Amino acid sequence: MPITPLHVAFAWPSKTKFKALNFAALTMGAMVPDLEVLVYQLLGLYPDRLVLHSLIGALSVDIVLTVVLVKLLAHTKLEKIGISGFASAKLDKYFNSPVCS
Repeated sequence: MPITPLHVAFAWPSKTKFKALNFAALTMGAMVPDLEVLVYQLLGLYPDRLVLHSLIGALSVDIVLTVVLVKLLAHTKLEKIGISGFASAKLDKYFNSPVCS
């Protein structure tokens, strides 16, 4: 069973050291590895190794999934139910550089 709040508890202290991190994006990024566990459980699969919980997955797939999910959530009306911070995530400055184009 995924223990997603445990991931978040380890990610939040990095906000105190790195002030530029968006709190909502940091929280989403901490929960992304457990999405794989949820999908596997729904499909009835139980693999020995999980990609999103590996170092390679964390540095590649997790980052891409986090960016996509934060962008998608930024366009929803989550503020109406008290969830905010996704619209203020400034990911464009990292992904609109000449290197990424």
